[in-house]
Amino acid sequence: MSGYDLVFSCPKSVSLVHALTEDERVRREISEAHEASWQAALGYMEREACVGLQPEVASRHRVSAASAEGGAGRRSESLDVEPRT
Repeated sequence: MSGYDLVFSCPKSVSLVHALTEDERVRREISEAHEASWQAALGYMEREACVGLQPEVASRHRVSAASAEGGAGRRSESLDVEPRT
């Protein structure tokens, strides 16, 4: 079975404003907007792209989000700054 690995990242300019601003309201609004946008995108994928194939009948069928596997998490750092072993 094949699948997708989705990563939702803000544009660099948005990430910089979030990192450099001292205004907690701006930081919170950016975080809330980013969370709402990736949740909407993931919801779209669940509705439109979660399809399976039944080889015995050669037809596609919808797979409920409950039977799809996934996870969500936040990374506060880039992989480039983590130590490599």
